Amino acid sequence: MASFMSRTALFLLLSAVALFAAEAIPASRNFHVVQHRLDLAAEIGKFCQSTQNATLCTKILQPYFEGIHFDQFKALDITLDATSEQAKLTLAAIDSLFFKKGLSKSTKDSLKICKDQYKSILGSIKEAKAMVATKNVIEAKYKVSAVISFYEACSDSFDIGETIPFAAQSEPVFQIGGNCLDILAAMEKALPARPVVMNSPPSPYSNVIGTIS
Repeated sequence: MASFMSRTALFLLLSAVALFAAEAIPASRNFHVVQHRLDLAAEIGKFCQSTQNATLCTKILQPYFEGIHFDQFKALDITLDATSEQAKLTLAAIDSLFFKKGLSKSTKDSLKICKDQYKSILGSIKEAKAMVATKNVIEAKYKVSAVISFYEACSDSFDIGETIPFAAQSEPVFQIGGNCLDILAAMEKALPARPVVMNSPPSPYSNVIGTIS
């Protein structure tokens, strides 16, 4: 009887331990998931703080980093992709406007200019992504600067006071592209300083030809 009681007590004890462990593991896992999300949100916030539109920057990046570690070059590449997608929407809007009746010659001329500029924007973003893939921050910055220049060339083609008919699509290109430029400027600033090359002063004999005796 005593042996039966001992075995029963041991069984109950082991069952209780197993139940506790089963409950403890999910709780621990949940804690780590929550902590990861908090750390991730902090990293994204820090990454976006250098941009003019940090809210937009964060909104674009948050869906892409669930369950993975944050990487600034991947974040930049994602933001460039967002700029590209918005530029494609703008180009589609420009194309559709060519079929609209009642457009003035001036507006049609501006649309033609903008179509070329947005094609150039897409080309520059593609080149910038290639530079980011090799972590060439400085060259990527030049390419994104060109994106902003092409955007402004399109906007400037319209007469002063004239409403840009595709502003709803084009304005986000400026906002997201501007964020890309801000991010690259911050990344460039964080690069190690280049060593200063000291040039030796010219020798008084540097221009003398032949043997000096």
